[in-house]
This record gives sequence, C-alpha cells and structure tokens, in this order.
Amino acid sequence: MALAVNVAIAGPGHGDQHGSGFAGGRPGDPAEVDRTVRITAGDTYFDRQSIEIRAGETVRFVVTNKGELEHDFTLGTPKVQKAHRAEMARRMSDGGAEAHADPNAVMIDPGETASVIWTFERTERFLFACNVPGHFEAGMQGEIDIRPVPSAGA
Repeated sequence: MALAVNVAIAGPGHGDQHGSGFAGGRPGDPAEVDRTVRITAGDTYFDRQSIEIRAGETVRFVVTNKGELEHDFTLGTPKVQKAHRAEMARRMSDGGAEAHADPNAVMIDPGETASVIWTFERTERFLFACNVPGHFEAGMQGEIDIRPVPSAGA
C-alpha cells in the first residue's frame, strides 16, 4: 500500500484565510522543526486529547488517518476552529472538501498521512481539530497547552 504524504506550509506573507490572523503562532519552517508529534485519526477520534508545547517551539504534526472517513486536521484558536467548521460545512454542501490552502490545516484521506508544521509564539488557548461536519462535535478535538519559555535561572 502506498502512503501519500501531504505537507501544509506557507510561504512568506501568507495570511489567514479566516480573517482573524494567525493567533498564537505562524507557519513553521521545515528546517527549524524542534520535534515531531504523531497523531492517529480514527473514524471519529484522535488518539490524543492534549499536547504540551513550549512557546517558540516549531512542531511538525504528522497525522495518519487509520479510519474509513476523510478527515481534516486544523490548528487554531477556538475562533479559528469555529470559522473553519463553517467553511468546511459550506465546502461539503458544495460537493465535497477540496485540498486546503491554509498552512494551519490539511485534509487527510483514509490510509493517508499528512503534516502541518507550526511555530507556537504565544501562550493562549489553542486547539487541534477535525472540522469535517459532525466530527468536531463527536469529539475529534484536543487542547494544545502552550507553556511559556522558562526564564533564565528558573
């Protein structure tokens, strides 16, 4: 079985498609990844409910869809997630989800793996979620706890 890998990265100047700015961070540089976090998506779940990150850390999220349904993986604040859910509902009612152009989100077909690289800049409430209609509500979401960088001497 071939394994397809999609990577979501943005070039300089790429803005947020949801109009609220990239609160909490920005698209990460693949050459500056500090660590990789692997996540498995099932039909209505992620195998993690929380992830701890340090402010300033660049993380490559590698998400494998082991279910039989298509999934979305989006990083963002609750406001960004809500806007993305509305966008996904519109896309689905228009005939299906197309590939994401947003650097904070990817679509993942069954049996595929996709990556998002993100640099976390500020401590605030941040989520990872699947925004395919009904999946977020079924529990496909988790918290990203962005911790401050320890001060020198701490």
